[in-house]
Amino acid sequence: MDRHRFQSVWQVFIIGTLLSGTQAARAGFSVDVSTWIVQDRNAFQNYEQIPDVILQPSVNAAWSRAWSSSFLQLSYQGAYSHFQTYTNRRYQNHYGGFSFQQYLGQAGPVVTVGIQSGQRINQDSLYNFYDYQHLVGYLNLRRSWGAKGMTLFGAWMQKRLYKQIPEFDFQELRFFVQQHMFLPTRTTLIGRVQWGLKRFLESTVNETVIQTLIPRLDDPGAEPGEQGGSGQGGGQSGGRGRGSGGTSGTAGTGPSSGLTLMQADTTYETVERTVRVEIPGQEIMQWTFSLRAAQSVFMNTGLAVEGRWQRRADGEGRLLSYQDSGYEEEDPLFDDPYNYDSDALSIECTQKLPWGLIFKGGWDMEEKQYYYRAYDLNGQLLPDSAFRKDSNRMFWFMLKKRFSLGPVKRAEISVSWHYLINHSNEAYSDYEDQLLTTGWSLGF
Repeated sequence: MDRHRFQSVWQVFIIGTLLSGTQAARAGFSVDVSTWIVQDRNAFQNYEQIPDVILQPSVNAAWSRAWSSSFLQLSYQGAYSHFQTYTNRRYQNHYGGFSFQQYLGQAGPVVTVGIQSGQRINQDSLYNFYDYQHLVGYLNLRRSWGAKGMTLFGAWMQKRLYKQIPEFDFQELRFFVQQHMFLPTRTTLIGRVQWGLKRFLESTVNETVIQTLIPRLDDPGAEPGEQGGSGQGGGQSGGRGRGSGGTSGTAGTGPSSGLTLMQADTTYETVERTVRVEIPGQEIMQWTFSLRAAQSVFMNTGLAVEGRWQRRADGEGRLLSYQDSGYEEEDPLFDDPYNYDSDALSIECTQKLPWGLIFKGGWDMEEKQYYYRAYDLNGQLLPDSAFRKDSNRMFWFMLKKRFSLGPVKRAEISVSWHYLINHSNEAYSDYEDQLLTTGWSLGF
């Protein structure tokens, strides 16, 4: 497949139209819009503790058609992350998808198949090496056992192509089985086993030079660490600083990490970023196990506890040098889940309050053991050559209210607060963070 072109989503729409047939059907169109304001005291989750305010509007539109034993949906999702201070971090996501669901008999299993295509677009060229196109396909089989529970089997595949760093283009395949059990004690147990395989499309890894524009010192949009050099060596733009020998920077000579600086005009400077891969693995396999227990304690109170374990089965992943923190959760360029084993535990409480309010609060912990060694801020291995270890703790709460009003079928307003501590033997990733999020969503 051409790395710069995926199959048009409009072709999926045509397929959906052909599947509609001539049977009597019910069709509908729905739109959901939302806006969230995130006040983040450590927007890029690293030791620099850089705050920002992020405005995140989004829109979801779907056309659906239902028959007696099947359901078809075509959908679009668009979102934009608007950073108030660090404007060159602004980006948008666009996704188009198709899903089809078929009931196999009145009490038989349900099959769901779907395709989704999308891309990430950064507003500023400085961070467009995060940009990608991707294609996702999935197949699920759900079997209900009535009041006893249900079983879910699934397969999921993703292909992602990065705009500037083909060394990280990959395909991912997952198979899973998930069992739900409903007990007479108003207890729900959910167990899940998943096997995943991630394979990088480039069999050999070379150094890649990326030319980008960065603001000059007199530009108010310039970020800390982008100009004048930080004197930390090996780290550029507040990056991880995982340089090998001969790549340390020098204070006061422009971006560190041995980057070449060329003045392009009076407003921007051109920087050549050298991208290196420290762990040149071709593919990696991983097992994930989880068990969740949810209990109705009182009439309006629920409690849930979940444990999750993640283990590498075989292979090696890849690690990007000289990168900056990404804002997206679980960005595979920033913190690839395939690069560590983990043990996680979460506790969540839900309480229904008067006036239709819902309160949720929880505590999460995760212990991560990475497959690569830890570095200090100067790009040097720790004296004991220890592998990176992180211990993550998070406390959070959310208060929301749902209602309907006139033509608005679904409306929600909410406020949430998260407090996160990540202790790491790698100084770059040792940090605290607090987020206050407020917003609303409307469904038509």
